[in-house]
Amino acid sequence: MGFSGCINCKLLKQCGGHQHPIICAIGCANFTSGTKTVHTDDMNPNCNDQFWMLWDDVGGLVDYSVGPLRSINPIGLPRYVPQLQGRHLRPPRPLDADVVALRLFQVVGLRPGGGYGLKYSTAAELRAAYHLSPGTRVILVGVDEDAPLERFWQHHRAQRVCEALANLGLEVTIPNYSFFTCVPRFQILRNRKRILLTAERLSRAGVQVAIHLNAITEADWAFWLTFLREHTEVATVALEFQTGPLANRALGQQVFDALDELIDSVGRPLHMLLVGAARFYLQARERCWNFTLIDSKPFMFAQNRRVLEKGRCGTYALKLVPTQPGSPVYHLFEANLNVYEKMLLAGAESPRELPREDPNQAAFLL
Repeated sequence: MGFSGCINCKLLKQCGGHQHPIICAIGCANFTSGTKTVHTDDMNPNCNDQFWMLWDDVGGLVDYSVGPLRSINPIGLPRYVPQLQGRHLRPPRPLDADVVALRLFQVVGLRPGGGYGLKYSTAAELRAAYHLSPGTRVILVGVDEDAPLERFWQHHRAQRVCEALANLGLEVTIPNYSFFTCVPRFQILRNRKRILLTAERLSRAGVQVAIHLNAITEADWAFWLTFLREHTEVATVALEFQTGPLANRALGQQVFDALDELIDSVGRPLHMLLVGAARFYLQARERCWNFTLIDSKPFMFAQNRRVLEKGRCGTYALKLVPTQPGSPVYHLFEANLNVYEKMLLAGAESPRELPREDPNQAAFLL
């Protein structure tokens, strides 16, 4: 179990081995042999009791089979979906958007009065909070930091979160349980299992989902290829390029190319939800992908009182539009949304530097 090289590991078939030859030779348990740096969710064989507790928590790391999944229907999904990072826009009328994305943990989490669960009782209450029309399609994006992901895993069954999401008629991309390179591969296998179990539990409750394709090694990609060939009901999958190593251009490109190979090999159409992947928009079009880009740049520009404008030479820049403290910025968001989609289509670079939020401006965030 990771102590004498990958070739001797009882989970080599499921894992495929470590990506680095030296660690593959000595075993990933020896790569992280110290116990002082072990976190509560690390699946490290050096911490025997915790290792087997986490093993039992997901039903072991041998069998990765799950029941049929209820996939997000790609019909009607546009090429770009804006993500709202809070309720700061405060428009006087419903936002002009057919489909929007919200962070899953804007809707699910610790409640102000105590406990864990959904922060809205009905779909109408949720849409009213974000000023969305009754017909607006809402996708909850599970990409987030580890703390809210771990809270979700801890509470989602006892608090019947899956059933509550189904009652609101929301679609969900599965939480992106991390594939770290600095932990034993057992932790990665556990997080793969948690992605699958979460997708299965949400599907059973009636929620349409997009499974998150975390992968580091060729064996990880081979696993997802086999999985997608077996689960022909899966029409939509998700991958994000905005956090961790994938934010790096070179590594992100490698993963994008690996995803391209996966799409070619599956043998049927797949719709990709690309989170934070604006730099790959043109490539996805050129490769004739069925895809939807999701990010929050038009929202963030507006929140920072900036409007995206196209210059005479074809470059795009941000123009400061001062507002009174506490003033709504929905008009800036809608202006940015219109120009941002044109910028994506043109393949132009998005302005990267965003100023910090003005502390004098009231931010009505969750």
